[in-house]
Amino acid sequence: MPTPVLMFMNMKGGVGKTTLAVEISATLARLCDKNVLLVDYDPQANASLAFLEANRYFELIGKGRSIAGCLMPDVSDSDPFSVVGSIPPTDVDIGDYAVRVRHGRDYESNQRPSLWLVPGALDLMRLALNPLDPETEVRLNSRWDGMISSAKGSFECIIIDCHPAGSFFTKSALLASDAVVVPVTSDAYAATGLSMMRQHMNVWASSGGAREFFVVFNNAHNSWDESVEIGIRQDSRFASHCLTNRVQYSALFRNLARRHRTAVEQPVANRRKVGSAIARVSNELADLLKQKSIFDASW
Repeated sequence: MPTPVLMFMNMKGGVGKTTLAVEISATLARLCDKNVLLVDYDPQANASLAFLEANRYFELIGKGRSIAGCLMPDVSDSDPFSVVGSIPPTDVDIGDYAVRVRHGRDYESNQRPSLWLVPGALDLMRLALNPLDPETEVRLNSRWDGMISSAKGSFECIIIDCHPAGSFFTKSALLASDAVVVPVTSDAYAATGLSMMRQHMNVWASSGGAREFFVVFNNAHNSWDESVEIGIRQDSRFASHCLTNRVQYSALFRNLARRHRTAVEQPVANRRKVGSAIARVSNELADLLKQKSIFDASW
């Protein structure tokens, strides 16, 4: 069965997209005994900083081991409007860009399952701020498709933490993905953001983009409006796509970039409760993906 690709995305920011991508990717690798690749497809690189200390992160960026280094290997550092330099004729090898950030069940052994990361980089903003002519977009897509194809030969699941904007990021990630995981908070804009995400998916579905989506309710801001959640769960457009389990607020999620550890790794008493919640969401998501034949029975 082909390697499944999941995209974490919401057209609305501030919904805990990166936090859930980080926590769920680490949990799937650990609980399901899988080799998982997390692609940090966001110029802010928050998912990368959740796992990598600053010195290590900037060392990797300097060596070109990032998603920007993959897509734009010869871009001009002196020209902020340069998007693509000369594209090397060689095939993309995921080994040139992916970095192992976790080892095994105890995160210490050198055995599978492992979690790997393609770091994000600020240079990705070139793709958001500069117009892309058709030839440039073709060359970028060639590098992107080559990276995903190479990753499918090495990993059992690919998770893309996608920049929250309708741009080259969203389009290329959607076309590479089998399903979209949409984190949603219970504020007044939640249903609007979810509807926009669904509309965007529909636009690209006919071109091979992801058709399946799964809604994860996430209490990212320590406030919850039950009426908003109930309204979304009862909406015929979304009802069958909502996970039963949801993620409650925890201060541990705020510590990801400061401690470079997931919630379950942080040495505090309440990590087990948070870890259990993430595990329930991850297991339910895996079960739903199996029902849709996106994950195989080994999950």
